[in-house]
Amino acid sequence: MKKILIFIVFLYATGLNAASVVGCLVVSNTLVEQNEKIINDIFFSTLAKHNFAFTEAQKEEVANIAYQCPYTGGEAVYRARVLHTALTGLTDFNDSTACSVQGINWRYGNTQATESSLHLAVIPNPVSSEAQFVLEKATENNTFIKVYSSIGQIVIECSIPANESRIRFSTEKLSAGIYHYTGQSGSQFLYGKFIVENK
Repeated sequence: MKKILIFIVFLYATGLNAASVVGCLVVSNTLVEQNEKIINDIFFSTLAKHNFAFTEAQKEEVANIAYQCPYTGGEAVYRARVLHTALTGLTDFNDSTACSVQGINWRYGNTQATESSLHLAVIPNPVSSEAQFVLEKATENNTFIKVYSSIGQIVIECSIPANESRIRFSTEKLSAGIYHYTGQSGSQFLYGKFIVENK
């Protein structure tokens, strides 16, 4: 029963974007694409065929991706964590450590954070149907934003254009719950969370 539940959770995590958004963008990254390919290949050669036996090589690849920094490893990091937890029972993922190795301070977004560091908020929070991502101040770069469900699925991707400080987004198609978001503007990384209330 546990394996079937894991299979269903993984299918949900790899599903299509569930949100209506404005200004959608996809940022290409070689590591992100490699991770996606590896995790998808493992999934389709095992769970998709109702095969719950993983090779040692597959287990090692899953673990390698699961312990990466999500900022640089992409959405596949969260899917690898679902698999890794199912295979080992371990949930000791430390994003602060994984990201700091790459010069990213998970809490503040940038190891060189200064008084001029950006802040990104969701207004209103909690959200019932529509909200805005709001930057403390406009930047010279686009600010790329991804919203993640509680299982690591990207449910919204949008971008605040350069020299603007806000963008509206809809939560109409999202279930009630807590969502985490990440943002990147130039070399600055931002994160936070918001709550979607019952409609």
